[in-house]
Amino acid sequence: MSPSTRFSVLRLAPRSACFLLISWSIASAQDATIVAPASDASVKRVEGVDAGSGVHYLRLSITLPPAAGAAQEPARLTMECRDKSGKHELLWYLSFGGIPEQAFEPPFRRTNTDLFPSRLPRQKLTMFFEGYMQSKPFVRTWFVEPSGELRYCNPGTDCPNMEGPIQFLTYLNSLPGLRIRGINPSGGSQQEVLLPTRPMLDAIKASPVCGS
Repeated sequence: MSPSTRFSVLRLAPRSACFLLISWSIASAQDATIVAPASDASVKRVEGVDAGSGVHYLRLSITLPPAAGAAQEPARLTMECRDKSGKHELLWYLSFGGIPEQAFEPPFRRTNTDLFPSRLPRQKLTMFFEGYMQSKPFVRTWFVEPSGELRYCNPGTDCPNMEGPIQFLTYLNSLPGLRIRGINPSGGSQQEVLLPTRPMLDAIKASPVCGS
């Protein structure tokens, strides 16, 4: 029975209005379907040591199946673990589609001509964690890389985010569907993607590069 049908029952039974209104609200919430992430998304693993910086990295990428007849690159999420002399860091990269997969980008190294890293544009994205339920929305800042790929803004002096990706792994362990929503800055249209992260979480737990 749809929510509109239950609302009709409410009008026919005014003495039970309070009880039926509560029942209708609960039923409406249960009628809302949380779409499961695509189970056939491919997972790619790339591990190496950057010669210049000495960073040992592990890149885990999930690429959603391309839409029928689509010529552009599909949506993709990359979780990248870094280990530099026992200091671990986790980075998230996101593409809503149309951007080729990127290689490992070494951390910034100061030179006589480049004293500070370039300031990148920023974009607000909304994240939901989904599984047996959907979490509250988390609006966080992401950097827009020169390639167009988005990188989660890890906490620091130049970033307003209070949590790093490592803190969100707790949510993903219980609700492994990661839904990310944002506005396309070039066209103004809404972009949304739902990504299955369970294979990535299992790999992160098993990898010393990720501090496990």
